[in-house]
Amino acid sequence: MVRKKKEQPKGVVPFAEVKPSKPRKKKVDGERRLIAAIQRSERFSGPLPHPQLLKEYGEIVSNGAERIFAMVENQMRHRISLEKMVIESDVRRSDRGLILGFVLSLVIILGGFGLVLSGRDVMGIAAILTAMATLIGVFIYTRESRKKELESKSGKRILPPEQRENDETKES
Repeated sequence: MVRKKKEQPKGVVPFAEVKPSKPRKKKVDGERRLIAAIQRSERFSGPLPHPQLLKEYGEIVSNGAERIFAMVENQMRHRISLEKMVIESDVRRSDRGLILGFVLSLVIILGGFGLVLSGRDVMGIAAILTAMATLIGVFIYTRESRKKELESKSGKRILPPEQRENDETKES
């Protein structure tokens, strides 16, 4: 008794994988016979179809494989150009934010000095200190978030320089 190979759904391309089943003894016409089956399946993943499918497309449509390659190459170029546009706009937005933050801080600090010079010392000093504290807070937050991002990408904990020196002396 021979098992028929299962029909694969349309569009599914098998990946070379052989899974032998456990041999079974079966009685046929009063005799015991050893029956074994081998199942083979294949999977393929990627931007291009399986090479066998490419060959078949080439047989069905003239230059079918070349046309599929051209489509994939065009799509890749398009995706790269979109990613480049997004990165460039993010950089421009970041630069604008830095410039506007600097101008706003400068205006607040100069306004604080103006208040101090006009005799409103408490309000002027408060404006100057608030602007300075905000700038320092943004600097520290940005530095810490970048450090955490680097740690998550590298999987290692990044130590400040003074702790690195202490850590190296402990290892010696």
